[in-house]
Amino acid sequence: MNDSGDRRFWAAVFVTVVILGLYAMVIAGVAPVPVDDLKETLKMSVVAVISYWIGSSSGSASKDVAKTPATKE
Repeated sequence: MNDSGDRRFWAAVFVTVVILGLYAMVIAGVAPVPVDDLKETLKMSVVAVISYWIGSSSGSASKDVAKTPATKE
């Protein structure tokens, strides 16, 4: 994998950890969220993260990385 694909992968991992961590804190009551709309937004973000890793977005990203031409050194 090239550097660009590696950075993209780790960026996705970072975003996933942050969103799931925030959601876990809200569920556990450690970080109470007073606004219901914010809870819904966080819940939909969790759904998007799960869809990325299980669904077609992850496959699309992998396909895009595989299609990038190798650079000659």
